[in-house]
Amino acid sequence: MSAQGLAEVAAVLDRIQQTLESGGELFYAVAVAARDEGARYAAFIVPVDTGSLARAQDVFIEGDVTIIGTDPDVVNPKSRTLPLIYGPIVAMSHFDFYGRVVAERGDAIVGRAFVEWTNAIGGGV
Repeated sequence: MSAQGLAEVAAVLDRIQQTLESGGELFYAVAVAARDEGARYAAFIVPVDTGSLARAQDVFIEGDVTIIGTDPDVVNPKSRTLPLIYGPIVAMSHFDFYGRVVAERGDAIVGRAFVEWTNAIGGGV
């Protein structure tokens, strides 16, 4: 391989390394995938009374971790209670909706994150 070819390979590897750093393109891709494929699915499958538990499904970023969970600021307009409080009770008494998100949409979340990441680094899929 020529010196120019080696320099191009080194540049590509540097670019990939940058995307893997905290706050880089992979971090963003995971957040987008978690929101679009995970939190939206959780909102779709949770039991619905007022819709507050469904509306409370969101994505949170804690350091380098992306979490699908319940927004602590959402309030049920009927009971004035927090889905953050009764959501785990609903999950235990009806079904584990977050477990279902992983089981039923886990592959889609990973696939979407990969597509978002490769598009961000110019690879396109």
